[in-house]
Amino acid sequence: AVSIRQPILLGILQKGLNSIPPARRAAIMDQVTGYDREPGAHEFPPWVRHSLLALLAGLLVLLIWVLSLRRMVTLRTQALRNSEDRYRTLLENLPQMIFLKDDQSMYVSCNEHYARLLGIKPEQIVGKTDFDFFPPELARQYRQHDEEVLRTRTVHERDEAFEVEGRRTYNHIVKTPVYDQAGRLQGVLGVFWDITNQRRSEAARVELEQQLRQAQKMEAVGRLAGGVAHDFNNLLTAIMGYGDILQDRLPANH
Repeated sequence: AVSIRQPILLGILQKGLNSIPPARRAAIMDQVTGYDREPGAHEFPPWVRHSLLALLAGLLVLLIWVLSLRRMVTLRTQALRNSEDRYRTLLENLPQMIFLKDDQSMYVSCNEHYARLLGIKPEQIVGKTDFDFFPPELARQYRQHDEEVLRTRTVHERDEAFEVEGRRTYNHIVKTPVYDQAGRLQGVLGVFWDITNQRRSEAARVELEQQLRQAQKMEAVGRLAGGVAHDFNNLLTAIMGYGDILQDRLPANH
């Protein structure tokens, strides 16, 4: 062996190798390196080739399956994100105030309108209770309503009056139990909205109806009085007529 850094010796060795007949040179190389140059000796056995081909085929199938699964996950994730976006858009564009509580009356989420009423961001309501936002007496009342909904598992509706900056307002509140896909009770969904204008309109309508009934009563009394006066006047006419006749027939000093 000669280093390639010694080109002179390398050239001499190469000339020496070239001077040896090819068959002899091959025999020397086999003897020195110990490599069997028998034709076909370097090839893999058939079972090894078949195993490698099967392994490659399995890896290819696995790769295709992983790519397909990854695409399916991506599509479903996108569909879920789109569904959440539509759900959020629906909640945020509703005029009602909406909140969701768990079975311990702890807030899970709410829409922007309800968060604005409390003076917070929607994400800040998670883990809070009514005692964090309302006076204790009012918070206890809300807790009792939630427990009643959870106990009876029925929808509860009611109207509530509030004093806001010295002005009396009214809200209509609907609370309904919420279940998961397995039918287990999860919490309470609340929806409420301002009905102050409706209450005022209703009060005005009731007042107008009372005024109308009173006017109808007065009209009926007037008709009755007119009818009685007419009949009485007819009787008086006959009496006065006969009185005049008698007065003409009797002496002046009668």
